Amino acid sequence: MKALVIIDVQNDFLLHGSLEVPNGGDVIEPINEIISNYTLVVATKDWHPLSTLAKTATRETQILCHST
Repeated sequence: MKALVIIDVQNDFLLHGSLEVPNGGDVIEPINEIISNYTLVVATKDWHPLSTLAKTATRETQILCHST
């Protein structure tokens, strides 16, 4: 089994996102090109409860998993 782990790719980091990263969108096309080569795809998304400031040390990670 081949697995692809996609870590923390979010709209917030893309053009006009709330935490825009220069060239952040450059990862999207390569991911889309290779994703079909994997039987297991795991994507992580960092998130914060509404009561937590975005830059605090307490973070939780939501794991999304898809297997074909």
